[in-house]
Amino acid sequence: MWRRYSGLVFAVCALIVLAVAGYRYYDWRREQAAAAAGASFEQALQLLQSGKAAEGNAALAKIASEDSGIYKALAALRLASDIARTDPKAAIRSFDQLANEASLDASLRDVARIRAASLAVDSEPFAEAERRMTPLIAPGNPWRFTALEMLAAAALKAGETDKARQFYDTIIIDRAAPEAVKARAEVLIGLARGTQ
Repeated sequence: MWRRYSGLVFAVCALIVLAVAGYRYYDWRREQAAAAAGASFEQALQLLQSGKAAEGNAALAKIASEDSGIYKALAALRLASDIARTDPKAAIRSFDQLANEASLDASLRDVARIRAASLAVDSEPFAEAERRMTPLIAPGNPWRFTALEMLAAAALKAGETDKARQFYDTIIIDRAAPEAVKARAEVLIGLARGTQ
């Protein structure tokens, strides 16, 4: 029996060894690519910190257009943040594009959403800011309380004190809200009541 199936057993063993070796090689190549992307990203940040904005932004743009994975997203987020300094509407468009990028991790899409919403608070009507932040205020979302605070501030800025109080009340009664956020909401809701 061994003579009959020994060739098949050796072939199966060889296939298993080749499959494991192939996977390990693929994993090694992926790690090498991630390390190279990380080094490129770090170099771009060092250029920016040393005052070489044009070179740093060019390096970030290259990463954002050529790489894949986390560094591509981080480079695009950083570029959009730099754009926000001079052209908030263009930055909002960049952040919106990132927020709608299905290939990104949900947490990075939420970072893009919160950044777009924070810029929208200053440049768009309250209803638009509210529309942008509504998905972020869902229970369990890590940005929930940040979004609620931003919505309350946007409501106050727009003269919508009743809505601002609703957002602050939501923070205050939520058991998951951090104590510092609750304390801040209590102070600000007092100020909102005083503006009536």
